[in-house]
Amino acid sequence: MLINEKKLREFVRMIIEDVENDVIKMAPDELLNLVKYTNSIDGILNAKKFRDKKVVISGKIKFPENDKIVTLGKLHGVEGDLDVSSLRNLNSLGQLKFVQGNLNISSTKVSSIDKIDVTGHVSDYNTPIEIKRLRKEYQEKLDEANERRESGEWDDVENNLANNELAAKAHALLRYIDYNEAGFTLMSDEVVEELKGLKAQLETLTDEYNNTEDDERVYELSEEIEMVETRIEEINDEYIDVYDAIPTGYAHYGELTVFNFKEIGGLRNMNEYAVGTTKECDDALEDYWKNLLDDIGVDGIQQYIIENNIDGDSVAEEWEEYYYDEIRDNLDVYFNLDDLELSPEQESRKSDLESYIEELESYIEEMEEKQESLNDEIEEPDEYSAEYDRIQELIDDAEKKKDDVQDEIDEMKGEVTHEMIESEVEDRLYRIRRDPYNFLKNELGYESKTIMNYVDMDGLIHDLSSNSDYSDLSSYDGRYYEYKGGGESYVVMRIN
Repeated sequence: MLINEKKLREFVRMIIEDVENDVIKMAPDELLNLVKYTNSIDGILNAKKFRDKKVVISGKIKFPENDKIVTLGKLHGVEGDLDVSSLRNLNSLGQLKFVQGNLNISSTKVSSIDKIDVTGHVSDYNTPIEIKRLRKEYQEKLDEANERRESGEWDDVENNLANNELAAKAHALLRYIDYNEAGFTLMSDEVVEELKGLKAQLETLTDEYNNTEDDERVYELSEEIEMVETRIEEINDEYIDVYDAIPTGYAHYGELTVFNFKEIGGLRNMNEYAVGTTKECDDALEDYWKNLLDDIGVDGIQQYIIENNIDGDSVAEEWEEYYYDEIRDNLDVYFNLDDLELSPEQESRKSDLESYIEELESYIEEMEEKQESLNDEIEEPDEYSAEYDRIQELIDDAEKKKDDVQDEIDEMKGEVTHEMIESEVEDRLYRIRRDPYNFLKNELGYESKTIMNYVDMDGLIHDLSSNSDYSDLSSYDGRYYEYKGGGESYVVMRIN
């Protein structure tokens, strides 16, 4: 039967509506409020309102602590983050199909999320999923260790150790474990020989088993093979050897090789041991101090070590121009201007002025004598008075000049010379060069992060490394041990 375009559109719309009507959105708070009254999410979602619907949480949701909930039942999806880490007895996410965000199932008993589409990050700490993953990863490392054991790659042969640094480090760690970790028995030479004999015997028996057609002999061989394999397993369980040292593939402070040893500490948090040559440890110490200084600055570092690595000349040079400008602009702050000696130029000027005063005084004296002699020289009163007044004007003018000159002398003050400014600057720069740390910290009030800009960091790190020991690298208990092997000295420490 043919349908026209209009009916086709109606048919498609009907299908879409049916699909949409099959899903019901629930706000996170709505579900959490309902959970308060029942410990069964299935009990909630099987209510008539939700029974035939795919329930989707319309946002992120974090469940509060609840020991009763064991499954999310028919919950279909979450449009946001889903955090069920407080549901300690949760063992299934039920029919959940998607999480449009991060999923946190840490500390639950959930063992699979294979059928769930998670767009964000999955946190599965302390779950069966994590244990399974850790077991798989560790088994891969064990397989590699067994390959080394089978090939004898790390056997204790001096020439081999000298040319195989990883093997030498593993042997150093073995000695550390034997001495420091209780409950382990080092494989003796006798046991090693027994193990070699058992492996050779197992190879012979296996070859015969694969090539015999005698049913009775096959049965005997299978029993003998089982006995040999059991004894090999017993030895491996009872004793430790160098192949129980498992390289993690990463380093401590960029230099030291990190190992696990068997399963000491458990799969989730295995003990970690760092092993390095003394040269590597010296380099690692420098990395340690560099990282520490990046984090905390120079606070807590012995002052003399910091002072030894601040270039006082550089600090002084940086502040030299500042002090020249500062002193020039504030002469009265840096000098007692009233007590300054006159400059040579000023002294010469003063001498000239004083000579001039003497000349004026002589001239005045001469004029006064001339005034006194007028009585004998002029009889006519008006003429006498006119001449007397003229001479008096000359005397007054000379007196005024004398006073002006004396005022100039009295007002003379010493000048701050370039040499005086230079001397004051040099004095301050000398104090900076002598104790640049005190200048930066106490006079300027700089924080340690700022002071670091003036420190020769390479020199500081070298001095700090030289004044410390490898215990700074041992983040577990501050202890370390040194062993020799393959012509080299190795340092071993536990780091967690």
